[in-house]
Amino acid sequence: MHKLSFRRNSLFVPFVLRQRFAAQFEYGFLKINNLLCAGEFLMIDKKTILKELEKVMDPELNVPITEMELVDKIEIKDGEVIIDFHLTAPYCPPMLALKMAYDIKEVVSHIPGVTHVKLNMSGHYLAEELNKEVNK
Repeated sequence: MHKLSFRRNSLFVPFVLRQRFAAQFEYGFLKINNLLCAGEFLMIDKKTILKELEKVMDPELNVPITEMELVDKIEIKDGEVIIDFHLTAPYCPPMLALKMAYDIKEVVSHIPGVTHVKLNMSGHYLAEELNKEVNK
């Protein structure tokens, strides 16, 4: 597989490439048919992760989890993202807790450069079991 490297403002995008593929910029990288062209390494930062987490809503209140400050900690290591978060109540229904956890995992896993997402839920009476389920 060939690695391509383009700059955001670069006009060096071959005509054939522009014609064949719908090239678009996403997160500052050129994306061509789900292949990112940005050199050897992709930078993932907390700001990008928090921006994506704004899409995750609390299932009961329909408010973004970032606005409710439910995200406690974000760690990034070699493409792996570890997110510690808590719920609004320790006896939140397990199905709603799982929905929120799966939503978090879904939006973060679609960020370019993220290879694995691990979640650590805390403050719930079934936190240990729910963490095992969501991190399978």
